[in-house]
Amino acid sequence: MSGKRTDLFYAKLHRTSEAAVLGACDAELLGKTLTCGGLVLYIDPAFFGDYPLSSEELAAMMMEADVLNLFGDRTVFLAVSLGYGGGSAAQEVCGTKHLQLLRS
Repeated sequence: MSGKRTDLFYAKLHRTSEAAVLGACDAELLGKTLTCGGLVLYIDPAFFGDYPLSSEELAAMMMEADVLNLFGDRTVFLAVSLGYGGGSAAQEVCGTKHLQLLRS
């Protein structure tokens, strides 16, 4: 086990002149490599952040984002419970919940 608390999240808001993109994940996924079939996906701290957040802090960041790229059961559940996407919008990627959406 990585020692990361499983009640926390990691997230980073990337701002451009066009949009704000949020990368967020369950704490225990940060720094892991997900592999299935020919797909290799690294949950990179450079994209998903390196500072642990509570669910309240992550919810506030979601409100600021135009695009959400989310990994992990708890992160996706939080987004869906806040009205971002529906449960059916989430996909499984290498056995891990993933939700990517553009807010309009």
